[in-house]
Amino acid sequence: DDDYLRSFTGSREKVVLLNRQVDGYAAVVGDGVLGGQLIGEYALKVGHYDKHVIIAGKSISQVVKRRFEGISASFIEAGRKTPETFIFKSDRKDHFEAQCQRLLDKHGDGKTLFFTSQDTSAVSLMSWLMKNGFDVPERYGVTGYDDDPIASLFTPGVSTINSSVFRMAQTAVKLATT
Repeated sequence: DDDYLRSFTGSREKVVLLNRQVDGYAAVVGDGVLGGQLIGEYALKVGHYDKHVIIAGKSISQVVKRRFEGISASFIEAGRKTPETFIFKSDRKDHFEAQCQRLLDKHGDGKTLFFTSQDTSAVSLMSWLMKNGFDVPERYGVTGYDDDPIASLFTPGVSTINSSVFRMAQTAVKLATT
């Protein structure tokens, strides 16, 4: 990633980053904190779940960190205990099922809402839960982020935040071409 960016140093090509900030480069970045607060406030308003868990990968981008900061802030503002965090220790797809089982072993008691960093992760987790006979959304809920079209194709639906990635991309292209 960084080596690729360094290849543009001194180049005549304009580089505008999308949802990533690196010193020396223009960037278009969404307000992840606000998005996280909105999904956290929504979860608290619905009030169906008595346990809340943030799911993260072993390496967390600054964008995802801001989203999770917003979720935690919404719980703090409501005077509630901040969600626990569960780290998926491997990004390998062949380890996914074992990690989901580990997640439920550790955090699966009670009615639990899992916050994921993106809709594709939410759909993957929901699919696994349903395939293994767990009651979604009555016992387990899953939220996503980015309003990916895949979230609308799934039943039950994924609660998600529209981060306007398309509009952000349009803005980045305009910055790069002007």
